[in-house]
Amino acid sequence: MYGVSASPAGFDRPHWRTASKRPGVTERRRFGIINNGRRRMTKVSLCRMVGLALAAALLVPPWGTPSAWGQSAQKAEKRGVAKKHPQKPAAPAAAIPSLYERVGGINNIAVLLDDVIERSYVSEVFRANPRIEEAHKRFPKAVYKFNATALACMVMGGPQKYTGRSVKEAHKDLQVTEMEWKELITIFRESMNGFKVPEKEQNEVIAILESTKGDVVVPAAKSASIK
Repeated sequence: MYGVSASPAGFDRPHWRTASKRPGVTERRRFGIINNGRRRMTKVSLCRMVGLALAAALLVPPWGTPSAWGQSAQKAEKRGVAKKHPQKPAAPAAAIPSLYERVGGINNIAVLLDDVIERSYVSEVFRANPRIEEAHKRFPKAVYKFNATALACMVMGGPQKYTGRSVKEAHKDLQVTEMEWKELITIFRESMNGFKVPEKEQNEVIAILESTKGDVVVPAAKSASIK
């Protein structure tokens, strides 16, 4: 309805497009207009703006809300900004010593196997089996001890490498019975007790032996038929 056109003096002067009479002072003040066409704030307009500014200041504190802090922190993390108190990297978990290390390495294992083999050579239970007795006489004891030590070190987690025959192949012709197997476990227990090997490590050694039982012991039915 109303338009404004620029005056020669550089001020905005209202231009009334209708043929009606020009608005009175009250109406002109309503639109913030006084003499000479200049726009100025009335007291009412000024009070309204001050009131809005105060309301905005009270509703939105300059220091921000708690949620704003959280949003700022998240944005800072996304931008790669360092935290005030950065978390320390988690320390790597300590490696659990192998059974090989806990029993003292190759030196202690070699001494243990030397004692076990010496006991097995004089065991009456083993000597009662002619196949085992013949193998003890035919196979050099020193070579037997060397191979047994290398195999034990390897399965206990040591760096040694066993290059001999597999357990199954080495015992397939000996016809080892359940009674002879129990004798072997007993010999190992007595030898480890003699060297004060802790019970936990003893149980782990026996568990390794038991895992090979299927490749060493001949089933009772098959053993009876061969005899």
